Amino acid sequence: MNFKKHEKKIKKLLVLSEKRRSETHPTQYRYQYQKGVYVISKDLNDDHHKIGMAHGSGGLFNRLKSYKICFPYPKEYYLQYLFICNSTNARLLEKKILARTDKLKHIQQAEDVGEEKDEGRHSLEWRFTSKRDILNATLIDELNANPKLWEYAVIFGDKGWKIRVSPEKITNFQRPTSSRDERPDFGKVAKPDTFIPGVLKVGDFGWVVYIGRTKKLVASKGKIVGVKKEDWEMRWGSDRYTYPKDEVYATKEIALKAGKFF
Repeated sequence: MNFKKHEKKIKKLLVLSEKRRSETHPTQYRYQYQKGVYVISKDLNDDHHKIGMAHGSGGLFNRLKSYKICFPYPKEYYLQYLFICNSTNARLLEKKILARTDKLKHIQQAEDVGEEKDEGRHSLEWRFTSKRDILNATLIDELNANPKLWEYAVIFGDKGWKIRVSPEKITNFQRPTSSRDERPDFGKVAKPDTFIPGVLKVGDFGWVVYIGRTKKLVASKGKIVGVKKEDWEMRWGSDRYTYPKDEVYATKEIALKAGKFF
C-alpha cells in the first residue's frame, strides 16, 4: 500500500485511544501510536525491502512518516507489513528477522564486489530477496516460531489490508485483492486492541502485571520515581525496577484486563 496515497487511513489504523503527556511541554498532550516492526519497499512489487522497528513514543506512524523525506520518488514508498508488539518485543522480533541472512541477503556493498571501500556507514536493515515468496516464507517462519513476540500481523495490498492475530498459525501472506477496499481495525478482529496505560508522570503510582507463583495473574502498584528514555523507573519499598512505559497502567482494572492477553 502506498504510504503517501493512504497516509490518513494508515494513521487511523495505528492511532491509540489515549494521548500522552509531552515530556518537553507538560501541558500538551500528543497522540500515541502502535509500536512494532515494519517492512517497506520502493515499489509495491519489489525485491529490496527495509526491515525496521519503532519502539519509541512516536510509534510506527511517526517512524513511517519520517521516511517520506528519504524517498524522492513520485510515489515515495510502499508499506508491505506491520507486526504490532510492545517496545521490548519490537526490538527482539526485528533482531530475529534480520538475523535470517540465509534468506534475507544484505544488499551488495562496494567492498563485496572489489571496488574501493565506501567511507560511509551502510544500513543493515535493507535486504534483498530473489523472490517475494522467500521474504514471505522467512517472515512467516519467524512469526510462527515466536508467537509471544507479536500481537497482530498486518498484510497490506494495493488498497487495503488484512490482519492476523497471534497466536494464530500463519500459512501464507496473501494480499487483499486490488478490487477490494478491505480495511479492518484491530477492534474488529478476534483480539482487542492493545491496552494503553493512562497518562502517567513521575510521582504517580502505576500498576504492572505478572504471572504469580500460583500461575495466576497478579497486579502490583509501585511508585514512578524516574524516567529512562522509554522506560519508567519504579519503586516498591527499597526495591527499584524499570518497565517499558507501555506496560505500566494507571489503574489495577486496566492492568489486569491487559494482562489477560499476554
